[in-house]
Amino acid sequence: MDANLNVLIGEIRRALGDNPQQPEFIRTVHGVGYAFSGRAVHVEGQADASEALFCWVAWKTKTYSLSEGDNVIGRDPRCSVWVDAPGVSRRHARIRIDSGSRRVALEDLGSTNGTFLRRAPVREEVALVDGDEIKVGTVDLIIRLWPTDQAPETKRIRRRSG
Repeated sequence: MDANLNVLIGEIRRALGDNPQQPEFIRTVHGVGYAFSGRAVHVEGQADASEALFCWVAWKTKTYSLSEGDNVIGRDPRCSVWVDAPGVSRRHARIRIDSGSRRVALEDLGSTNGTFLRRAPVREEVALVDGDEIKVGTVDLIIRLWPTDQAPETKRIRRRSG
């Protein structure tokens, strides 16, 4: 078990470019294990985790989680929302999430077949709300937005005994 931890810490250090002889992020605490040794700083303008929005796009039976910042929809497998369908451009549209301003917006990226919101063509960045229907080329998507401090309503199912 300890050997696995040593290997994992080594991989993390390599990924961070952290030197074990002069650690910047992870230090060895002899006889105990490891500790984070990086300096914590407040970054102005960044959304507090409690203010973050939980957003996703639904297409048929698939869902795609969206993250803070830009989320590109397109036929390119490297897109945040990969829609491998006819009529969808490689980089078709973008959904931008800004939790700090509580804004989720849609923008067409010069696609061949257009991007539509509520059946109207998207010509400039437009705000999205929960349940909005987005059409990229021939594909219909639904946007879902939930503040992280509010879980979607769920119903309790009571099992009957006997």
